[in-house]
Amino acid sequence: MVKGILGLLAIVLLLCATIAPAARADSLTGQSGTATYDYPTLGTVLSCPTCTNSGPTSFTVPATVDFSTGIPGLPDVVQNVISATGIDISFLASSSFATATFNGEVFNFPDFTITGISVSQNEGAVVTFDANDVYVNWEGLPYSTTDYVDITVSGSAVPEPGALVLLGCGIVVLTGSLLRRKRTISRSESFVA
Repeated sequence: MVKGILGLLAIVLLLCATIAPAARADSLTGQSGTATYDYPTLGTVLSCPTCTNSGPTSFTVPATVDFSTGIPGLPDVVQNVISATGIDISFLASSSFATATFNGEVFNFPDFTITGISVSQNEGAVVTFDANDVYVNWEGLPYSTTDYVDITVSGSAVPEPGALVLLGCGIVVLTGSLLRRKRTISRSESFVA
């Protein structure tokens, strides 16, 4: 009987582990997100008939997202490579950004909590972040094909539903084990009395 129960518990745990595969909590790999080009203010997604992919653009990491506007004062082509560790931005043309309250990109990771960023660049962009977003503002700056902005993102993934299922299975197995133990102890006490 005990072997049968232990076998059943092993099968339940194996099924739970299959339902909830392990994920790296500190990596962007597999995370879904959106990228937008905002201009002239933060929150105003650039919308124009001649733009190619000004956003919002959905992606799953790893991904490459290109923005092309063809509008003076806005980037001809910005290439964003989004990897497990962050965002690498390069320019495929030379010009300068128009002066505006915000002239840049917003990267949103709804299922990843950002706790910090580090920036390496030769561009002068203002790079900031909040819990789920990275903001890159090039307002008024010149840019060329040799410019880059590399952003390393640190944080953790929001728990996936599968992980919560695994936790629930563990709690059910533990509760069952404790109840079984309690019944066994109660039976042995009744034999003693």
